[in-house]
Amino acid sequence: MPRAAPLIPAVFEEGVDPRNHQYMWIEADRSHPSLGTYLRDRTEGIGSQQWHTLFQQQRVRVNEIPAQATDPIKRGDRIEIRRVHMQYLLPEDLAIEICYRDEHLLAINKPEGMPVHPGLGCYRGTVLHFLRQLFPAQQYADSDVRRMPVHRLDKATSGLLLLGLHIEAQAQLRIQFEKGQVEKTYEAWVWGKPEMNEGVIDQAIGRCPSEPNRITTDPEGTFGKPAITHFQCLEHRSGITRMCLRPQTGRTHQLRIHMAWLGHPIVGDRRYGGSEHELRVGLPSGGNRLFLHAHALKFKHPVSQQEIELKCPSSGPL
Repeated sequence: MPRAAPLIPAVFEEGVDPRNHQYMWIEADRSHPSLGTYLRDRTEGIGSQQWHTLFQQQRVRVNEIPAQATDPIKRGDRIEIRRVHMQYLLPEDLAIEICYRDEHLLAINKPEGMPVHPGLGCYRGTVLHFLRQLFPAQQYADSDVRRMPVHRLDKATSGLLLLGLHIEAQAQLRIQFEKGQVEKTYEAWVWGKPEMNEGVIDQAIGRCPSEPNRITTDPEGTFGKPAITHFQCLEHRSGITRMCLRPQTGRTHQLRIHMAWLGHPIVGDRRYGGSEHELRVGLPSGGNRLFLHAHALKFKHPVSQQEIELKCPSSGPL
């Protein structure tokens, strides 16, 4: 049965700078059993995950019909690719609280569910779009705005995000984060009640060699990097506990993985929480958000070297 051929709109994504829309087409010079393999061999600058998204969003067409990576092609087929590459930013007036601001740095309360950077399938509503609105183009180019975030904060995590407003401030702040000189404090709701009211988790974390897409603890120390988290229980409710978490290191998803390893995954964490926890009741509020909030940061000002401590209480149920 032939596939349907829905029209691809002239504008790929509304609200995206038209200069980010890339159109290319290739006339197949030979037959090949796999369109995806053929394209990866013929193009540069597009990674495997990007190709996966392009096919998933029907942005690859063969002879005007949406195609799959596993489809065969024959000599003379016309292959069209419509891609959004977020090189340019349009300003967006987003509701983001500013917690601290001077001529050198900025600290904001990033909402839960908001990415810091635009990426695959996320072309609007990011922190960078907010910054593009906040700072005039005459003062900061798009490349300047992209350099402002000096540390990571997951899309699902809310709370304090620190940004440097010039190259010198960015360099100084990044050095502090890399050397572990920034004290970071998070609050989280976790499933259950830990046996100890406070303690330290010392479990290496890394990408599993047999499953590169899976990040996990590495008790034997064969592939992971050292990861240390200090924890303290603050409050117990029916089936859940509010905790203070202080990561001594900064591994990807460290707090989420360490809480799952402890046997008390963070509420709303579908990736590391386990299905048995998702079926329980007792959520502090409705919704499917991750209950992890970056509550406080203590660091040295990049210019004055004065110690600064910022706190950003959650406005939600945390």
